[in-house]
Amino acid sequence: KEICPCRVKDDIDLFWERVIEMIDDPADNVREQVLHTLCDGSPDHMEMKVLDALEIFNRDRNQYIRRRAHKVLSAYRRSGKWNVL
Repeated sequence: KEICPCRVKDDIDLFWERVIEMIDDPADNVREQVLHTLCDGSPDHMEMKVLDALEIFNRDRNQYIRRRAHKVLSAYRRSGKWNVL
């Protein structure tokens, strides 16, 4: 939860690179936090990376993560927005 964009407040490339690296983390709680972080304040220039991550999360083994990713993808397809969590 310390990686939430509301705590970081700046667009720091190293921060976002590290978040993206954790997409495949074996721990469900880490992947869930990554999904939340990407969909709650990620900068516009991250759009394609966020969409790629959402496609991965949409096939996650954890049902809760899959559902949240599906919700965000649906919102994105309707409105073009992914920062909806």
